[in-house]
Amino acid sequence: MPYPFDIGRYVIAPNRELLCLLIKKKDNIVELCSLLTSITSKYNIKVVNIIITYDKDNALKLLVFLDITESTIPIERIILEIEKEFNILEVIKSKGILIDTTSFPLMADNSRIILFRDAAYIQTFKGIRERFGSAGEAVLYYIGFECGKGFAKIHKEIAEKIGLINPLRIYEEISRKFFQWAGFGIIEIIKLQPNYSEIIIYDCFECEIAKNQLDRPYSNFVRGVLAGTFTELFGTEFKCKEENCIAKGDKACKFIIYQ
Repeated sequence: MPYPFDIGRYVIAPNRELLCLLIKKKDNIVELCSLLTSITSKYNIKVVNIIITYDKDNALKLLVFLDITESTIPIERIILEIEKEFNILEVIKSKGILIDTTSFPLMADNSRIILFRDAAYIQTFKGIRERFGSAGEAVLYYIGFECGKGFAKIHKEIAEKIGLINPLRIYEEISRKFFQWAGFGIIEIIKLQPNYSEIIIYDCFECEIAKNQLDRPYSNFVRGVLAGTFTELFGTEFKCKEENCIAKGDKACKFIIYQ
């Protein structure tokens, strides 16, 4: 069962003194958390959030958000205490709101990624449709198509590393899962064949924009992503149509991908 995952990397806490540290240490995660906990509890510092990643040299990197409002020592002393145990790479101090500006660019493996909130992509999709009508819908489809081809190129590179060659297996084991990883929706495969496939998407991010508001399917961008992904994986052009859609009251969105 999927669960929401917050990647906010910011804290909003009115009137609170906030501190963000990017720290690095070659230790196991248990020792790291133990060290950090001992320091924060000793000086009445509240840990708001911790994001843990590995550096290229396999050292652990921690992005730590702290509420130091009730700290029993000044900020300079906090940093000195933490520096006894950790290599501090960056420090951000703020009041009321603290936003991570140390992590840039955002990466997934060797690929740069960017983030769009729903307010941004909803306004984008609605705005293009309202301004350009059916021509705008076509533009969204072909933007999605090219995005899908780009996604699939990355998926093929990953597949090569783990010995996957069959396009159907690549889609099932990699493309389908990365679709969910990116927050686009949850794919259930009904039929997967070299020239014809049927899939269901639950919680399609594009179609949620018009959920239960229309009498026809809404997707253009996601249709394009699916067609472009299959086109790149199989080396021949695919098309995609949406039969069922949550925009017209269906429980999920059903897509047909075909040559």
